[in-house]
Amino acid sequence: MGKIIVDTDEHYLALKEYVTEYPDSVYIATYGLYVGITGDGRNCHEWGGKYTNRAQDFLNALVDVPKVHILVGLPALIYCDKSEACEHCEAKHISFMERMLHTAKKWDAFHWKMAPEMHMKFFGFYRNQSPIGGITGGRNLSDSDWFDISFNLTAKETAAMRKHFDVAFKKSVTVNQKNVEAVENAIAK
Repeated sequence: MGKIIVDTDEHYLALKEYVTEYPDSVYIATYGLYVGITGDGRNCHEWGGKYTNRAQDFLNALVDVPKVHILVGLPALIYCDKSEACEHCEAKHISFMERMLHTAKKWDAFHWKMAPEMHMKFFGFYRNQSPIGGITGGRNLSDSDWFDISFNLTAKETAAMRKHFDVAFKKSVTVNQKNVEAVENAIAK
């Protein structure tokens, strides 16, 4: 395992360095996500230039990569009062689902999938079907400065993580209106 990354800015700089190596495929696994797109589809970058979002900047850096596969692990719906349903908790979960859907629509050239039982964090970069390298650890695809770490991966470690990613990706469903509504309808019951 490579270098330990403790700072979020350093994490996104390391990701962008991989983009400068001209990958033709990128594989991302994240538990949840926040890249500055709200539940109603608004973009924080368009609010007068006041807000920035490193995760959104990273996705924008990937737009010229021919294949980008993103797997989003869905947080479980947990009620604040474990004994009964809570409309606030349900609304918060539905808002996350809508935010994810609007994010997938903004970067619609990427292949987005979602999985309810996935907590992996992985950023893998490939060129000509060979791993360039990657990053794993605790950081999700978000702009959070929470106390966390990530690790640079060797090409061999990236390939091993990619095998695990592929299993989860195959079992997951596409992020689209129909599948998001199915999750939301299950919540509303």
